Amino acid sequence: GSDYLPSHELALSIELAANAFPVCELDYEKAITYLQRGNLSIDERFDGWFIAAMLGVCMGFAKNIGSRINNYWPVEWRIRMQGPPAGGKPVSWV
Repeated sequence: GSDYLPSHELALSIELAANAFPVCELDYEKAITYLQRGNLSIDERFDGWFIAAMLGVCMGFAKNIGSRINNYWPVEWRIRMQGPPAGGKPVSWV
């Protein structure tokens, strides 16, 4: 239609201007859900396109369309395995 679809590579680019898109910091569980291309539910309110990030690292695009959030993580990159159980320890970042 009349909407644009930003390239996934743009979200990963170090050349992207810091204020080009709003950034939503995700916790570990929500980041895994995003990487599994699952349905995101976030507390913050973003209109339209935003970048999903964890620990300051941009992962990719998502879009709030009002009633839900569309996940634009590439289908062929999605994580198919289950993460650790709730309360499990995530991999630590060095």
